[in-house]
Amino acid sequence: MQFLAETWAKYGIDADNDGTADRWDKADAIVSAANYLAASGAPDQLEQAIYAYNHSQAYVQTVLAWAGRYGLEYGTQAGLPPPLGGMAGAGAPTEAAAKAVEYALAQLGVPYHWGGESPNGFDCSGLVQAAYTAAGIELPRVAQDQYGAGPLLPSGEPPRPGDLVFFGSDTAHIHHVGIVVKPGLMVDAPHTGAVVRVESYQRSDLVGATRPAAGASE
Repeated sequence: MQFLAETWAKYGIDADNDGTADRWDKADAIVSAANYLAASGAPDQLEQAIYAYNHSQAYVQTVLAWAGRYGLEYGTQAGLPPPLGGMAGAGAPTEAAAKAVEYALAQLGVPYHWGGESPNGFDCSGLVQAAYTAAGIELPRVAQDQYGAGPLLPSGEPPRPGDLVFFGSDTAHIHHVGIVVKPGLMVDAPHTGAVVRVESYQRSDLVGATRPAAGASE
């Protein structure tokens, strides 16, 4: 982040305790950036907070896409294990699940497009369908039907890479789907104005998960 002097005067912190809050000192600037974002609504309203810093939705989505990449690669999300190394999707239950994850992650940064089902633009279920088609598994087109295609994970069983996580008011009203890439993280096409990105699936509207690759060979 680049701080203007007047903004720094309000949010700047002497994070390294050297007696000076210096906006050109990375140790101070990083913590002060977090302070600024928190004052603007982060982490609960992260998009709003980033937009407050730079009034551009394109900028917001670029930042979130890169944050997703860093979170996946370096395990910066709280409580996550370090990356497993090697191919994206390591730890997936089958080769097909790993291929679906690999395809989805290759689309990071692609714009959301309602009804989209190609690398020119995806919506949530379009991304899922394309990822599993690349893995040799055909799924229905919309999130509700993808949930119904199953097989459902038993209650309490943690999702694994390649599993699908579904969101809605209940199981009969699914409005979103993502592909699990690591514990706590999914890759998805979130909404209009966003891009394909990695984000948490630990949300209050999470209603269930399926494992489309359950019948594929290990």
